[in-house]
Amino acid sequence: MNSILNNLNKSSPSIGLGVFRMLFGLIMLWEVIYFYRIGLIENFIFLPSTLFNYDFLPLSSMSEPAMQLILAGMLLSTVLITIGYYFRVASFYLFLSLSYIHLLDKGLYNNHIYLICLVCLMFSISNADASLTLKKSRASLQIPRWQYLIFQIHIAMVYFFGGIAKINPYWLNMHPVKEILAIRAKNSGFEFISTPLVENFIMYGGLIFDMSIPFLLWYKRTRVPAIILALFFNLSNAWIFRDINIFPFFMIGALILFLDQEKVESYLKRFNLPIPKQKIHTRILTKPILIGLSIYFIIQFLLPFRHFLYPGYVDWTGEGQHFAWRMKIQHREIEEMKFALFDLDKREIHEIDPKDLINLSQYQQMSLHPHMAVQFAEYLRQLALKKLQIRNCMVKSKIKVTFNGSEPLYVFDPDFDLLQISNQSSSINEFINSAPQARNY
Repeated sequence: MNSILNNLNKSSPSIGLGVFRMLFGLIMLWEVIYFYRIGLIENFIFLPSTLFNYDFLPLSSMSEPAMQLILAGMLLSTVLITIGYYFRVASFYLFLSLSYIHLLDKGLYNNHIYLICLVCLMFSISNADASLTLKKSRASLQIPRWQYLIFQIHIAMVYFFGGIAKINPYWLNMHPVKEILAIRAKNSGFEFISTPLVENFIMYGGLIFDMSIPFLLWYKRTRVPAIILALFFNLSNAWIFRDINIFPFFMIGALILFLDQEKVESYLKRFNLPIPKQKIHTRILTKPILIGLSIYFIIQFLLPFRHFLYPGYVDWTGEGQHFAWRMKIQHREIEEMKFALFDLDKREIHEIDPKDLINLSQYQQMSLHPHMAVQFAEYLRQLALKKLQIRNCMVKSKIKVTFNGSEPLYVFDPDFDLLQISNQSSSINEFINSAPQARNY
């Protein structure tokens, strides 16, 4: 362990991590402004009649003024991170606030937000404010190597586990590549991107890139071509996928973490940046911190494999999809989504359009995660008891979707009562219809 600690505590120039911190702060400033533009608090927390909690952490929202204050604090924290002032406090606040808001509702889940939360947590224990900071007392020419490594591992995990998730029969049968490219070709007018040549390039290229790019970035001799590939990959993703917002730009900014930091420092000196003069080693890695980080990363490495604990095809059943980097490996189109509440005592049927009670994000996520339909059924039961004094009822659904090129199929049998599924059940797969077969092209 002493040998490991000595290696991880070797000095590295702080300027690269300082640049990454500034880029991160600016990107997150852009993201929080986007939250204001879409009305994150009003439209995604308080407009829906119900929120879909996670079973492991059933949170409740605060009052709307309090939530708006939290969001304002997030805006301030991005500025503080950018300028390196009260950096660690601001990073930990952004970690807590962003995690809290997005854990309120499954409809808000997003892989890049999850990554940002983890990066904020790592920032809070780092010296990323050792360069390019307004707080001169924090300035240091050198920082320990481990502070680069913890961020590199996070970026590598996103790529590598994203590649692992692509090793499935649908991806290898060109789904959802074919569906996604067809939509983008139609919307952009560039029909050539839906040709077999481009489809095969995206399918095989995406898989190989994700699995290999972390190692190519770490290996000195392949680093330059790897950075060029990563730039092309992320810029093309930004153009093809219109719903990933800041993610490709964040991943481009993170490339500086893999560069030779001595060369980065030498290059940036040309611009007369405020690089500190003193050589002070900060935040040395100790045995307790190393053990804590090791446990943390073991958990991060295990979470993407937990779907093997569930029976059935989990991309269809929706289990094990959160916090696992299973990105862009399925495409669903909603053909029909209706619910009906049956008053068994009065023999009445109340038809329910979920769009009247939930927002579009929740509506779309419900098609991806059938467990949300079960939660919605329980909410309807409680609503019926409160509003209509219905004590004896059933809730049935008609959720029909296409899945990776399949013919439309109901997720649940339309005659099945969703209230039969226990909220304590570890898996709902036995109640979900079998996964559809991909259409052959």
